[in-house]
Amino acid sequence: MINNNKLKITARQQIKRNAGGMTMSKIQMTTPLVEMDGDEMTRILWKMIKDELLLPFIDLKTEYYDLGLEHRNETNDQVTFDSAEATKKYKVAVKCATITPNAARMPEYNLKEMWKSPNGTIRAILDGTVFRAPIVVKGIEPCVKNWKKPITIARHAYGDVYKNTEIKVPGPGKVELVYTGDDGTQIKELVHKYDGPGVAQGIHNLCGSIESFARSCFNYALDTKQDLWFATKDTISKKYDHTFKDIFQEIFDAEYKEKFEQVSEYAESIKIINFTAVESENSQQNKQRLNEIKSLGKRFSNGISGLVLDGITVSDASFNYEGLAQEYISGNRSRKINTQTLMYDLYIMDTFDTFPGKNRYGGLKYPVEYIICGQNSDRDNINSIILKLSAVREAVNMAYLVTNGEKRSEAFALASSIAGFTGNLLVVKAVQYIIMGIWSYAESIVDVRRLFEGDEIAVIKNDNDWKLSLKNMLAGNLKYDKADSEKNSRAERILKGRADYNDYLELLLHSVSENIKNYRTMTAMELRIIDMGKTGFRMKDYIYEARIQVNVLPKADRRINAKEYIRQVKYSYIS
Repeated sequence: MINNNKLKITARQQIKRNAGGMTMSKIQMTTPLVEMDGDEMTRILWKMIKDELLLPFIDLKTEYYDLGLEHRNETNDQVTFDSAEATKKYKVAVKCATITPNAARMPEYNLKEMWKSPNGTIRAILDGTVFRAPIVVKGIEPCVKNWKKPITIARHAYGDVYKNTEIKVPGPGKVELVYTGDDGTQIKELVHKYDGPGVAQGIHNLCGSIESFARSCFNYALDTKQDLWFATKDTISKKYDHTFKDIFQEIFDAEYKEKFEQVSEYAESIKIINFTAVESENSQQNKQRLNEIKSLGKRFSNGISGLVLDGITVSDASFNYEGLAQEYISGNRSRKINTQTLMYDLYIMDTFDTFPGKNRYGGLKYPVEYIICGQNSDRDNINSIILKLSAVREAVNMAYLVTNGEKRSEAFALASSIAGFTGNLLVVKAVQYIIMGIWSYAESIVDVRRLFEGDEIAVIKNDNDWKLSLKNMLAGNLKYDKADSEKNSRAERILKGRADYNDYLELLLHSVSENIKNYRTMTAMELRIIDMGKTGFRMKDYIYEARIQVNVLPKADRRINAKEYIRQVKYSYIS
């Protein structure tokens, strides 16, 4: 429960404290504000706000209007009209939440009629724009952490459903839209031919009101330094919604374009406003641009090995022996990551060579890559490794792009120039993510190439770690600055959140099932012995079966008869 007396004392104490013990004079108002009281709890909350937060500090002057539902009913809603006219006079008002009655409220409040929305009535009289701006409170952070700027929603406050005319259609017939000019000119359009009962509504708007709305939006964007976005369904509504679009563009070009150009923050705003005006005949050109970007992504994907290995020498060694261990792989046991598995993977990394190979043995130069991929040649194994690494890096890079506001904006600007002609934000966003997907894949190619060149890369990237600009990506240029290449010990890499080629191979080893890993390791051993001149050596000729038996004999107990439990583990090399 709130202690009002305590709040009042605290407020007075704060005044004295701020004034160094002297009584502080209240802030004086020269122009009264219009005070529109509301319904239910808002009346209580507004009174508390005035009593505890305003009146102790401000010589409050208001012109009071009670917009509670009961009083609106008593005055036949005239009080709502009076409050709106007062707002036009004084230019400022505070309104509490009010009830817009439905059928259920009629008997509850004993209403004379189902009064319209006070908000709709006031907006129609003011011919104003509704700006729904966020209240930013320090310590209360947005759920989407990378949202740094506020998002304000502006809505046209006149006409539409708030001033609609509607009828219930009782039965078969037709509804028509008819305009009759003062000079007798008549325009008639069929709305719908009804085969049975239904409903119909007519809505309207005024060019003058739309012009006022446009100027309000432009001025608000300039004052608050926010980007301005305009959205209508003009692809469907060719006359109603398209009129909004045309008026916005005309006013922007005539009155605001130079003002926006003078403010550097609005370079993107101008692009956004302009893209909605691109005529449909340019759509084919924009589709072609999008197809070119998609084709670029395909080129990256299809030729990834060549892009990664450009200028890098890869072994062409292969093997074609019969009876090797890999031929006896049967069943794919589920992968288990435990201490034993990790130690085994470390043994493989320590025992066998990886790219670029040390030429300690003949046969395959990259047996670790073989154990991971299982191909019969070094080149095929390397190509497979490239695909696996690029998939890992693409996912990480895409996550970075999604959370990086600057790069996401770059992609959106490009998407806007390509798909903006549609006037559909969802289409633009879809194109944006296509661009980001190709960009992240292209960056993954750069990452993998760096790994093959012996460089280290950040596991999770930041702005400094990202190598490929959007401009270079679109040009198909995958070159990057090598000035910041690092060489750290394994411990240092872990601390810095970096990884080299062998670190990623070890990660990929963890993903190979135990059964497959065992047989491929034996094959790698066989190939090493064969290369030493023992061409007829096959492990199947030396290892037939391994068998482990564990006996568990519980102590004799009066409740449990002594019993020997036998657990046998049988492993045969030959399937």
